[in-house]
Formats: sequence, structure tokens, C-alpha cells
Amino acid sequence: MRYQPACAALQKTNKNIWLCISDAKNYQSLIDGGAQPVGNTPAEHAALIKSEIAKRKKVAQAAGHQPQ
Repeated sequence: MRYQPACAALQKTNKNIWLCISDAKNYQSLIDGGAQPVGNTPAEHAALIKSEIAKRKKVAQAAGHQPQ
């Protein structure tokens, strides 16, 4: 079984990040810095990371790269 962070702490952190991103000045500052603020839930973020790893793995394998 994989480690699961404390749910309440994760939810609180996610809520606080979302509040910061929701502020117009903060949002614009992130955009100006080249970020793409989206405010995903922890589960959505985990799913995105998992899918990105799978995509990158296929590309690396097609290029002949092996895990180190």
C-alpha cells in the first residue's frame, strides 16, 4: 500500500492554495511568470502526474532510452 498523506492536512493545504490562486493579483502574477494556475484537487493532480509519467515513458522507450 502506498503512503497516503493526512487527508485533512492535504485538504487544508489545497484550500489555501486555491484561495491564493483565486486572488486576481496572485493569479496575474502567476500568469506573468509563465505559470498556468489551474487549482486541481489532489486526486486530479495525482491522475495528471500518473498520465504524464506514462506518456513520457512511451516517448523514452521509443527513443531507445532505458531506466537507470
